[in-house]
Amino acid sequence: VPPNKLTLGQIWENKYKVKIRNPMQPLLICKINKETAYLIPEFCFLTGIEEESKRVGKDMTGRILQDAEPDKKTSKITGLFDALRRSKEVEQYGFIFDEMKLLPPNMLPAPRLSIGDSKQIFPEDLSKGIKIMNPINFKKWVFLYEGRNYANAEVLYNTMIKASIALGVTVSEPEWIELPYMCEKDVEQWIGSRTGSFQFVFVLLSDKSRYKIMKKILDINHGFTSQCAFASPKNMSSLPYVSNVIRQINAKLGGDLYSVELPKEIPKNTMFVGIDVCHCGRDSVVGFYANSYTKIAHCFCATAKQSKKGKEIVSCLQGFYLDALKAYAKEEGTLPEYIFIYRDGVGRNQRKDIISEELPQVKLAISSLQKGYNPKLTLIIVNKRIHQRFVSVIGSKVTNPEPGTIIDTEVTENGNEDFFMITAKTRAGTVRPAHYYIAYNEKKDVTKEIVQKVSYAMSFMYYNNANSVKVPAHIVLADKK
Repeated sequence: VPPNKLTLGQIWENKYKVKIRNPMQPLLICKINKETAYLIPEFCFLTGIEEESKRVGKDMTGRILQDAEPDKKTSKITGLFDALRRSKEVEQYGFIFDEMKLLPPNMLPAPRLSIGDSKQIFPEDLSKGIKIMNPINFKKWVFLYEGRNYANAEVLYNTMIKASIALGVTVSEPEWIELPYMCEKDVEQWIGSRTGSFQFVFVLLSDKSRYKIMKKILDINHGFTSQCAFASPKNMSSLPYVSNVIRQINAKLGGDLYSVELPKEIPKNTMFVGIDVCHCGRDSVVGFYANSYTKIAHCFCATAKQSKKGKEIVSCLQGFYLDALKAYAKEEGTLPEYIFIYRDGVGRNQRKDIISEELPQVKLAISSLQKGYNPKLTLIIVNKRIHQRFVSVIGSKVTNPEPGTIIDTEVTENGNEDFFMITAKTRAGTVRPAHYYIAYNEKKDVTKEIVQKVSYAMSFMYYNNANSVKVPAHIVLADKK
């Protein structure tokens, strides 16, 4: 260094009291508005997309997704690695960039679904207007709409009549309520003036802007069962769309649409549980969902705010488990002999906290419920926010792997407790797998292979979707709560 000159390392140490650990690392040169900035890699970190860039909208999103298609993404990554291998600057640090690893995938077939009377179907049949397993007739319900949507409401009701025949549901004439505007004041006024009971309220909205407030008023403030739809002329006369609406209402009223076939190692007397913590908004909120075997529509749900924003470990689960077990016993006439738990959103460094702090809460709930009651427990930690990506390579063709693809060798952790699984198709870009970790298991015949089959089967049990979802339905339902 010339006299009277300082190195960047000395500047950082003098000004910021931070010492550079590796004085030989290369500088990153960044051009900003014709100015040159020299960045020290040691002090750089990854950020997301700038807020200004996010506002560019659909054009930017389209370009990002186009570049994220599996063939282009793979080409860019391999191109980058090739360039890094040729770099003399990188070579001196001893970095090793392996070639793309080819792994033997394990493929699961789609599970068989049951619609009762020993009739079995496959998932692709769900979009064909298959009869509902436990249909609930719409005997007494309310149709809420704005005056400007009178014609749409009439078309939708007539389409409901047509669609209900194939589904096995009887749709009676509703109580028609026309409001001048779908605002909080008008809806509250209608609720205050009415008498008598009803099964559910159907709300036809002009746009999505009123959806959240309607759900808050009807479901949260007054405890009604509600179903919203948007007044698109195309959807009002669409049998597939209206059939899906009827299915959703039927499930909300407690009628299961279908059930899924599970491995024989899972007893019929099993309670499934989904737990998630959502950190969106001002608070962190716990969602808890529990059901008996494959009866998704008959469930126990609960939510609670965490003591502080960002807290992941949950301390209120004992009461949730106790109430869920009581609800199970009331529904089934007996307590479950096996409890299968999905816990979502936990990173690798928090697994020990889940096992040491959350798992004991279910055991305390069990011991306080009934003397001698000792069901088997299995706890699966699921993480869907991961960086790993997998592609299918057949000859020169690079595509997304099919649903049911499992990767459980070479790139997994040590031992036999974890795997990656793809359970759903993606609309655009490269599909993101979920990582499953068997954190605790008292039922020894429920092996990793059984957990894989159960988890894939349960991804088909989210009734709002005619196909599978990215994780087991219990996690999605806990998140929705």
